[in-house]
Amino acid sequence: MTTHINVNDGGTENSKTQEQTSKEVPEAPVVTSQDQVAVSLLEQHDDDKGAPVVMTYNIEPAYQNTLSNPYKETTITLPHLVKKVPPRELLPRPYRTFNQVLALSYVSIVCCLFIGMFANRYAWRAKIQNGKGLYALAKKWARIAVYVSYVAFVCGILIATFITLNELVWNDDEIK
Repeated sequence: MTTHINVNDGGTENSKTQEQTSKEVPEAPVVTSQDQVAVSLLEQHDDDKGAPVVMTYNIEPAYQNTLSNPYKETTITLPHLVKKVPPRELLPRPYRTFNQVLALSYVSIVCCLFIGMFANRYAWRAKIQNGKGLYALAKKWARIAVYVSYVAFVCGILIATFITLNELVWNDDEIK
């Protein structure tokens, strides 16, 4: 049972039964227009304009995605609800902390500068993602950083071997 107050009658209440009020509820029109199909059924709309009166899902500006954190809307910001994953579970087998992966990437820069720079970049991404609580991305970037570091070591060894062999060949030609 609903109660309606008529302002013109000085505020007296008019009671109607549920049967009478159900007749007053308009049925949703069946329209196949693209504009009407695109409008969400969950939003409340003004009959004249078709624009939503109240947004049904609104994200506060402080919690919206940014360029530095594109997954901000999906992360939990309450510290007591954040599940902490030990770094040992996120990193490849011999490494236990993200600092060890960073040290590996710095050493790989010594072996091969260009490839080592990529390894360092990926290691820092992994450490930053771990700090944000995005453990899947941290695991991905850490794995890539370790693999790229290994590639830098192999390239460094190949370059050193090539330079050494080249020097030996040039020295042999000068002796003859």
